[in-house]
Amino acid sequence: MNIFILEDDILQQQKLKRLLDQFVADLKATKVQIKTSDRPQRLLAQMATAPINNLYFLDITIGAQKKAGLELAEQIRQLDPYGTISFVTTYSEFLPLTYDYKVAALHFIPKDDPQKYHDQVLDSLKTALAHQQLPLADDTFSLKNNYTNLQVPYEEILYFETTGLNHKVNLVMRHKRCEFFGSLKAIAAMDPRLFRCHQSFVINLENVTALDHHERLVYFGADTYCLVARNKIRELQQRLGALHG
Repeated sequence: MNIFILEDDILQQQKLKRLLDQFVADLKATKVQIKTSDRPQRLLAQMATAPINNLYFLDITIGAQKKAGLELAEQIRQLDPYGTISFVTTYSEFLPLTYDYKVAALHFIPKDDPQKYHDQVLDSLKTALAHQQLPLADDTFSLKNNYTNLQVPYEEILYFETTGLNHKVNLVMRHKRCEFFGSLKAIAAMDPRLFRCHQSFVINLENVTALDHHERLVYFGADTYCLVARNKIRELQQRLGALHG
């Protein structure tokens, strides 16, 4: 699990990171990475290659942008529907706005109340860690091994591809991508919707929009496609036909 912090005050940023480092150690949580940022776009860039179902601590006001954290939370919720979001701020007047933005925030953590700050940061971490253990919906791709804990709705998955690195796979989704340790052979066997169309690709049949037989390309929209091996064209046609009736 990743913990993302958005805070443009470096002292506040490091204070929160130190507290989280302490809590992570106390809870003996493993595979937790803490990433800090002072700009929303930088945090989004950090998210681009990370699995979903993470924890986010967002300051609401960043520089002259009074609602930067709220607007970022909306974008995060689209990219990470299962993530845990808590706002950290000194501006209590923004509390009603957190409901208007409909991002299902867990806490509104006050910087100027040390006890609440401590307790709600800890509760946010415990809640996010507990989410990692919850049973998943039937329509969620889940992969857990010694190096990976990945949970992604199937509707977001376009395809998996090799990276050139041994046992490392790149997952391409509708709005982002991430790398993890695994094998295409094992992934293709996990669900009937997943089909290995080429030595380097496993595709999600449900998100295929077109198949070009002559060029041997399978499309997921106008600009996103994968190669199809010559000996896989007929089977891919059959699988798509069976899926879409």
